[in-house]
Amino acid sequence: MYQHRSDLIIRPAEDPDAPFLMELINIAYRGEQGWTDGLDNIKAPRIEPDDLRARISGSEENDSARRNAPIFVAVLQPEGVVAGCIQPYNSAKDRPHGSNANSEANLEHPLTIQGYIELFAVHPDYQSRGIGKSLLNFALDHMKEAWNVSVCVIYVFEIRPKVLAWYEKLGFTLDGRTVPAYEFQHLMINPDIVLRILEKQL
Repeated sequence: MYQHRSDLIIRPAEDPDAPFLMELINIAYRGEQGWTDGLDNIKAPRIEPDDLRARISGSEENDSARRNAPIFVAVLQPEGVVAGCIQPYNSAKDRPHGSNANSEANLEHPLTIQGYIELFAVHPDYQSRGIGKSLLNFALDHMKEAWNVSVCVIYVFEIRPKVLAWYEKLGFTLDGRTVPAYEFQHLMINPDIVLRILEKQL
């Protein structure tokens, strides 16, 4: 348990949190409140119950990088309300090659310990209170301390300009690279929508 600020505790998610996280994640990604630019292009829940429980327990079978990478939750004090979540994980591999990737830049960093962010959400009722920033800063610190990560990479749908701008405000940079959203095509009405790549040096 981490007392990140006086009114907020950040801790690993536990199995009893699953129902609250299901609602939180799906309403943050698809709900009619909050930052929902691009909502018309999303047709399915962001995550299913079995997938979420596997991630909480560290038993996800389909992705070794996410296995044993905890989902962390932000719990408001003194209410005890789970208001947000984030899942940082890492992978030592080549930098991602997007459609506009610079080959010389990739050669300069042949093997980079990269951190990644997934399932980053704040319930619309608690947005604009600094919870997202606190969760993200916690995740970046966790990456550096636990895995010696040198760069954090985030993938954001190109149809979400408000989200892209928020990350840029916090020091992430867009370099023009894009990748197909193969993993998320089941969520999208338009399967041709791509992901923009943002990075931040740690």
